[in-house]
Amino acid sequence: MAITSNCAEIIITNPQGSVSFNKLITTTELSPAKTVDSEDRVYLIQNSENVPQTFWWNLEKAIADGYADLEELYDYFVAEIANQCGGGGGGSSYIPPFLKTGGASWSGTGLVYDVTALEYYFNGDKNTSATQVTLDASDPIDNRLDAIVVDEAGVVSVIKGDASASPISPSVDESHILVQYILVEAGTTEPTIVKEDIYLENAEWTTSTYTTGTATGSIDFDNAVSPKQGVKCISANADARLGARFVRTTSFDPYQYTMLSMWVRFTGSNVATNKSLNVRFENGAGALVANTINLFNFGLQGNLLNVWQLVVIPITSFGALPTSVKGLKIIMTGGTVGQARQWDIDLISLTDNSVPAINEQVFNVLKDGALVGQSSSLNFKGGAVNVTKDVIGGKIDVEVITQTLAISGNDLSISGGNTVVLPPDTTQVSVSKNGTLVGITDKLNFVAGTNTTVDVDNILGVYRIKFNNSSLQSLQAGAGIGIDITNPLSPIVYALQKMQIALTDRSNNIVANTIVHEFIVLENFEITSSPFISLVTAPTGANFILQIQKNGVEVGINTKALVVTAGTNVSTATTDFNGVTFAKGDRISFRVTQIGSVNAGKGLDILLNFKN
Repeated sequence: MAITSNCAEIIITNPQGSVSFNKLITTTELSPAKTVDSEDRVYLIQNSENVPQTFWWNLEKAIADGYADLEELYDYFVAEIANQCGGGGGGSSYIPPFLKTGGASWSGTGLVYDVTALEYYFNGDKNTSATQVTLDASDPIDNRLDAIVVDEAGVVSVIKGDASASPISPSVDESHILVQYILVEAGTTEPTIVKEDIYLENAEWTTSTYTTGTATGSIDFDNAVSPKQGVKCISANADARLGARFVRTTSFDPYQYTMLSMWVRFTGSNVATNKSLNVRFENGAGALVANTINLFNFGLQGNLLNVWQLVVIPITSFGALPTSVKGLKIIMTGGTVGQARQWDIDLISLTDNSVPAINEQVFNVLKDGALVGQSSSLNFKGGAVNVTKDVIGGKIDVEVITQTLAISGNDLSISGGNTVVLPPDTTQVSVSKNGTLVGITDKLNFVAGTNTTVDVDNILGVYRIKFNNSSLQSLQAGAGIGIDITNPLSPIVYALQKMQIALTDRSNNIVANTIVHEFIVLENFEITSSPFISLVTAPTGANFILQIQKNGVEVGINTKALVVTAGTNVSTATTDFNGVTFAKGDRISFRVTQIGSVNAGKGLDILLNFKN
C-alpha cells in the first residue's frame, strides 16, 4: 500500500541506517529517500515558498513509544501525514480550510463590525464565539479593502489592505480563512451602507402574528426588556404553530441587497436540537417563496442563553427569489405542539454590505469509478448501510451490510450474507367458469370465439385483456371475478363501451373533499355519453357531488360535476362530459366535493360510457 498526500514532497533522512526504517521506505513506496541534513527527520517542502518545514520523525522516540513493529510504524507514519499535510493512507484527499457559516455586519458605530459565531474547517471542524473587530481609520485620499479573517485557533482578526485609486483585496495567507472583505472608503469614519430595517422600533414593516393551526402562546412586538438596539424588541413565547410576520408597504427587489441580518436571544432553557428557527420571504401576493432558512445552520447557538447573537444570511442562500418581495415570516418549528418556547429578535435588516465568504466544500461522487456528479453533501438511505468518519484517514467510510433473504412457506426471514434462497415455483391457481371449477393450472390461455378477437399484453407491469366484439357491451366486476378495480394500475377493458367501477366500499360514510379513487390510463379513450354515479345509501340533507379530474384538473363543459339529489340514489343525466378525452399515461381521478349534510352517503359507483 502506498502512502499518498497533498504535500509537495516528502523527504526522509535516516543517518542511523535503521533496517526497519529502510523497510518502511520500500514498503510504502516513499522512495528514493533524500538527505536534507544530519538529523533524523522528515521534511515537507511547500509549493509556494519551497522552504522545508519539519512535521515528523524521530526514530528513537517512535521505538520508545512502542512503534517498533513495522506495521505499527507504518500506521504511525500514515497518521502523521494525515494530521500534518492533509494526506493519508489508501488515497484519502486533503481538505483545504473553508468557512461553513457566519459573517460580519456593521455595528452601527464607527468602523466596528460585529462578527457572528463562525463554523469552519481547518484540519477538522472548528467554531468560534461571536466577537467584534475594529478596522483602522480610512485613508484621506484613496479607498482600500480590508479582510476579516479567522485562523485555526479561532482568533478573528483584520488584514489591512493598501489604499489605492484602484484598491485590490489583500492576500489571505494559508494560515487564515477569509470571513469577509470590507470596503473602507476614503475620508469616512463609518461605512456607507444601503440599509433597510425590517424591524427596529416596530415602526418599519407592519408586524403581525400568523398561525399554522391551533396555536399556543403569544408574540410581543413592543417588548422593552433589554433590546439589542433602541427601546423595543420582539419577544415570543410561542409554540410551533405561532409565528411572526412582517409586511412592507410596497414590493421590492431583494437582490438590491446582499444579506439579511438579525439579532436573536434565547431565554429560559436551552433550545432542543429538534427545533428550527425558520425564516422565509413572501411575494406580493403573500405566498411563501424560495428556500426556508434555518438560523441554526448559520451559527446561531441554542445553548447560549440571555445573550444577543448576530445571524448573517447571504441573500443568495434563499435560492431563486422573485424580483418582487413584500413580506417575511419567522417561526420556531419542531418539538411538541402546545409547548411554548422563548425567543427574542431585534434589528432585522437588509443591507448591501459585502457577502460572507461562505464556501461549501464540493467533491466528486463516483460509482464504480464513474463520475455521478458533484455535491457538498451526501445522504445514505436505507437501513443496511453503516457510515462512519475516519478522522485519521480524513475520509468517510461507507459499509454496505449484505443480507440473506430466505422464503419458506409463508414466512420471510433475513440474516447476514447476500444470498437469496427461493423454493421451487409450484404456484397453482384455480380456474372457474360461472362458479364451476374448470381446473387447476399455472397457465391461462385466452381463445377467441366467433366474431371475437382477444389481445393480451403487458403495460406498466399490468397484464391487460382486450375483447374486440361490438356485441359485448359491458363488463361489471364483482366478488370472485379476478378484476381488481381498487388498484390504480388495474386492468381496464377498453374495447367495451361501458364500464362500472366501485369507487368506495359499501359500509363507511364517504368523506368530502377527498379523491376516492384514481388510476393511470393505459390507452386513449373518449367519454361518449353521460356518466352516471350511484350510492348504495342515499345522501340526505344536501346533494352529493362528484368531480372527474384529468391530471388534477376538473373536466367537463359547464357544471363539470355529477350530482345525486338528496334522498335519491342515482345521478341525473348530463351532456357536459360528452367528447372528453383521456390519453395514455393520463391520471383520471374521482373527487368528492360535497356529501349529504345529515347522511353523507355510502357505496359510490360510477358508470362510464366510452370508446377507443
